[in-house]
Amino acid sequence: MAFHATPQKTYVPTVENCLAIDTVLLRREGMLDEAGDHHLSRKWRVGHTMAADLVISTIFTGDLAYPILHIQGEVFGERVRQTVRLVSKRMRFGGKRWYFLCPSTKRLCCKLILPPTGHLFASVKTSGMAYRSQREDAVTRAQKSLSRLQRASSELPLRARRSTREKLLARMAAKEAFLDRVEQRCNWDLALGRRFSLRRASNSRAAT
Repeated sequence: MAFHATPQKTYVPTVENCLAIDTVLLRREGMLDEAGDHHLSRKWRVGHTMAADLVISTIFTGDLAYPILHIQGEVFGERVRQTVRLVSKRMRFGGKRWYFLCPSTKRLCCKLILPPTGHLFASVKTSGMAYRSQREDAVTRAQKSLSRLQRASSELPLRARRSTREKLLARMAAKEAFLDRVEQRCNWDLALGRRFSLRRASNSRAAT
């Protein structure tokens, strides 16, 4: 009699497992003010282990052809020193929006990541990595999305616009309707004695 070992799942890191620097962080820390240079110390931990200890700087002054993001420190036990160009674009209704110029693709991006096995920060597209949600089935994504929408609805201020509330309610209704169709299709399969499939149920309309 032959015994077959159950194949073990291979660990595949996602974007969430990477070190990340994004323009939201820089804006929140006031590092996109062109009046001067700015420095920020950041540490990342994985469990109880120090994964990275970096000093992030935005340089707007001095003899520079363009503003830059400077990254220096230690990541996964190795020294890192990297410079990334900052690019601004005028917004339609005034103000600026800042981007990174990806060192690899030379395209604009809002987030730079460094995978556990990487050596330089680059855009998500360069790494070819997926977000965790992209590996979840449609039902799980819908459930999480519905939870976020419900939380957003409960946190709306009393004076929120009527159109804002209606849009949230419409999105919640759409997610609930989708989950109801999936449940109905699964129940239909069980009633017929068939093995139900979430993938088949989420890709088809509920049986009538």
